[in-house]
Amino acid sequence: MPNQLNALWEQYGRLSANGFPSEAGLAARQCILDWLGCTLAGSTEPLAQILRAEFAAENGPATVIGAGQRTSAKTAALINGAAGHALDFDDTNLVGGFHATGVVLPAALALAEEMGASGAELLCAYIAGVEVCARLRVVIGEEHYRQGWHITSTLGIFGAVAASGRLMGLDTEQFARATGLAASQVGGVHANFGTMAKPFHAGFAAERGLLSARLAQRGFTANPDAFERAFSQMSGEIDWSRIDSLADMFVVTDTLLKRFASGHGTQATILATRALMSDGLVADQIIRAEVRTNDLVLSSAYGVRVPRTGLEAKFSLPGVCALTLLGHDLTAPGSFSDENVSGPAFMDLIRRIELVGDPKFAHGEGEIAVETRSGWVRQRFPHTRDSGTVESRVKLVNEKFQALAAPVVGVNAARLRELVSNLDELPNVNEICTLVRTSVTCVG
Repeated sequence: MPNQLNALWEQYGRLSANGFPSEAGLAARQCILDWLGCTLAGSTEPLAQILRAEFAAENGPATVIGAGQRTSAKTAALINGAAGHALDFDDTNLVGGFHATGVVLPAALALAEEMGASGAELLCAYIAGVEVCARLRVVIGEEHYRQGWHITSTLGIFGAVAASGRLMGLDTEQFARATGLAASQVGGVHANFGTMAKPFHAGFAAERGLLSARLAQRGFTANPDAFERAFSQMSGEIDWSRIDSLADMFVVTDTLLKRFASGHGTQATILATRALMSDGLVADQIIRAEVRTNDLVLSSAYGVRVPRTGLEAKFSLPGVCALTLLGHDLTAPGSFSDENVSGPAFMDLIRRIELVGDPKFAHGEGEIAVETRSGWVRQRFPHTRDSGTVESRVKLVNEKFQALAAPVVGVNAARLRELVSNLDELPNVNEICTLVRTSVTCVG
């Protein structure tokens, strides 16, 4: 096993409840609550209904969120992982730049329920999974993403391995074999953004990570060097020194809790558009507009010029700009509907909004430039880390969870918030799982 990967496991594989600062514990509980809300809301989406139907005959100990269904832990990780990412409203770890929670937590929760693990054990496993896979994301650099791989899936699977391994008590050799096995199951491509396959990436990575840990515990063999070999081929140079600066940091604290139900790369565009609207800009004043950003966006996952569906609009900078200008509240997942992107008002406006690559902008930077009858107005992209500090975002998390969860579980939403806030004191996760599968809606 490579010394570096071995060192990560030694640091996080046996993480205890007193092994991380209180801020990291608070951030982790916020991410868990946020993911539960996103998953409950996502459980009503067609992709979740399709997956539940596929596994309807399966029985087991693990909860399928938003439905009165229980399956094996692996299948629950798959379905819940996909449902949690269905709306693209789940959090983004800003150190790794990907949806770590969306893969790590569905695996950890399903396994914790099956094993009867305590809330504290789940919390430790979740943090361990995020810390490991976020660092591996940094180690591989940017070329992997540029080549079109969906890093939430390709790196998240190792977070699911780590979280599962922490709960199962894998030793170093078992973890090494589990990561080797996971390396042979890496998948997920940008080409499927804007379809049901994108959230499916998160689900199968959660499932495969859990399975890899289980098989390794049983003695299944795999090359412990497989991670480095695989990502050297897919990414180029692997540089472990990139994580030296993270040595004393718990990266779970550096998380963006999304305000809008769309891809991370669209959040700044929405904020810039809203800023222009607060200055008086309205859609019928626009002669033409340009969303100007880094050249790489034109060929990236966010380069959709004219979205054809609500799902595609979640990854279209011109699309979110147009929807916002037309008055749609993109904090509400229902705003990304096929009807909203096929209507005449949207089609008329989107034809006047160009996506322009501009080398003067660094990755993530940009501006919206709008020509009106009175001249040009411009708004630079604000920084997207707008959900505040760990301490200041408690209100945001609670309000977002209530809005997403209450339509599915009704008054149980308040009890779920209480349980997650005291997660480290729970003897098991049974009540949480009971409440999240007790839906007051008919979701199939």
